[in-house]
Parts: sequence; C-alpha cells; structure tokens
Amino acid sequence: DAPKRTQPRPPPRHFAKTNKGKKGEVLYPAHENPELSYQIDLALDDLSEFAQNLAFFYSSVYQSDEYNQKFTKLITKDLPGLVGKIEARLEKNASKYLLSEEMTLADIWVAGYLLGFPYDETEKNCHILQVPFEKSERVKAYVHTLLEDFRFWKESFKFAV
Repeated sequence: DAPKRTQPRPPPRHFAKTNKGKKGEVLYPAHENPELSYQIDLALDDLSEFAQNLAFFYSSVYQSDEYNQKFTKLITKDLPGLVGKIEARLEKNASKYLLSEEMTLADIWVAGYLLGFPYDETEKNCHILQVPFEKSERVKAYVHTLLEDFRFWKESFKFAV
C-alpha cells in the first residue's frame, strides 16, 4: 500500500495557482505541471517539518539551558540538514531557483523562513544561523537571489513576534 498524501496548505497553494509572480511566473502550476506541483509539495513538507523546530526560539528565554541545548542542535544538526535538502534540490534541478528557473511557491516559503530567522538582523544570533547557508556556493547563490528578490519586502516589513 502506497502512503496517502494530502495536499498541504490549500490557501497558499490556491493563491499561488491563481496569481502570477512579479515577473509573470506561475508559482504553483497544479494540473498544468503535476510533477513540478508534486516537487513543490515535497519541498513545502520539508520546510514545514523544519519550521516546527523553530517555534521554541520565539517563545523561550535566551540563555536558559533548554534554549542553549536546542540552539546547539539547530546549528549542528537541523540547519545543516535543511541546507543539505536545499542543496540536493538545487543540484538535481540545476536551476536558479529551488525547483525551476522561475520562482515557485516553494521559494516563497524558503524566503519567508530566511527573512524571518537567519537573515533577520534583529535576531540575536543571525550571524551564526547564516553560516550553514553560506558554506555551499550553490546554496549561497540561491539565498542571495532570494534576498535580492525580496529586498523591498524585507525593507518594508518588520516581523512582529
């Protein structure tokens, strides 16, 4: 028996399907390109799984033993694991963005995470959190593409946590 897959995040998927990106890109092609849509869903699953580990950092006290243990795990295991998944997708697709030459919903998801945590200059440890993303030239180029693509948004939006 094959595992059953549900379609994650229906509202963002619907919005991405019915609206084009800033450069006219199809952010979620759905039935027009089921393979790319499936790859987007897989990437969103990876990112959502990883993001669950971050909730602790927004609700805990810096410098507690628990915080230090979870932060150490984040920078030694979780972040390198995420970067590895990003790098594998970039290498497999040999593209500018995570899954294709044009931005997709998966790239928006990655950008939201990057701007909200490791590349948020108000984050106390952002310089440490950026290290895994800067080690791989391919991932570094991808991250800097996203940071440039979302520069205006980053400059005009302040995270409220």
